Amino acid sequence: MNDRSRISATQLCLLLLASRLSNCLLLTPESTVGLPWEERLAAIALSGALLFLLFVPTLLLRASPLDCAYRRSRACGRAVGAAYTVLFLFILCLDVIQFYDFAEKVMKGEFSVTALTVALIAVAFAASLYGIQALGRTALPVAVFSVICLLTFSLALLPEMKLLHFPPLPGSGARAVWHAAVNELPRTAETVAIGWLYPYIRGSRPRALGAFCGSTALLTGLVVTTAWGVLGEFATAAAYPYYTAITAAQLGVFQRMDILIIAVWLATFFVRLTLFCTAFTDTARRLLGKRFRIPAAAAGTVLLSAFTWILRDHRSWDVITVIYGVALAVFCLVLPTVLGLSKRRKAR
Repeated sequence: MNDRSRISATQLCLLLLASRLSNCLLLTPESTVGLPWEERLAAIALSGALLFLLFVPTLLLRASPLDCAYRRSRACGRAVGAAYTVLFLFILCLDVIQFYDFAEKVMKGEFSVTALTVALIAVAFAASLYGIQALGRTALPVAVFSVICLLTFSLALLPEMKLLHFPPLPGSGARAVWHAAVNELPRTAETVAIGWLYPYIRGSRPRALGAFCGSTALLTGLVVTTAWGVLGEFATAAAYPYYTAITAAQLGVFQRMDILIIAVWLATFFVRLTLFCTAFTDTARRLLGKRFRIPAAAAGTVLLSAFTWILRDHRSWDVITVIYGVALAVFCLVLPTVLGLSKRRKAR
């Protein structure tokens, strides 16, 4: 490992943030329906703290679980590598299906959504071959531009927000807040990527991940507040409430905010897609050998395009949330903890 193949802690934070923003912009706040407004914000803040706790086992391990598994035995490394590869392909499939759905419902134009999706997948896999450092440099302007746009959108929509959309409700209790906070965690697939990213980072990883978790909670709260302030209860019925809130308001120089929000989302989505394409290609390369790096990218393009076409109309978000929850528990908590205990026992 050398510095040319690594990214700084700041680049890590911005890379994960840019990736997370693509999901945040399409957030539907139904997980906090029925909660008083202050409890909704409390649930979002709590989810940020829980998010950091998911990183703690890997930080305590001080190594990539994938690397530790390979050091333990070749068979163990291959098993963990295969699990990571399948998980990254699963995440990519869900992200591309969401892109397909968004493009069909929102990006109406004289083009084939299927052709656009396949082209985007191919370009993302091609970009993944340039390595993690190129992606880290790309994430910097994307993350900064996206955050500036989010703040601008919220300020522009302040006149459209109404206090009537934040009615005082009786408290739902700590249990409801906890449940809402836990339901937010599966939206952040970047937590499972840290097990692969760890050796590619130089600098203070805890600070970078802490900044990422705090920024995620703040921006999620901003997005939810804006959507609810403009749309009220209609936010729970809209497929993409934040996009709907922005396009519903035509304000002076911001009359074409729909174009700008789509540009921001496409930029962040491409960063996210390339991140997990890079993860898939790299884990497949370690599993099959260095010479299979380009064939793995080509195979990933074909598999992802096929799975997206087959599953685009057959998905259950309840089942997906459960699968994500299990993946978070296994790859963020169980696997690093087991490998850490095994490493200490071997050292003794």
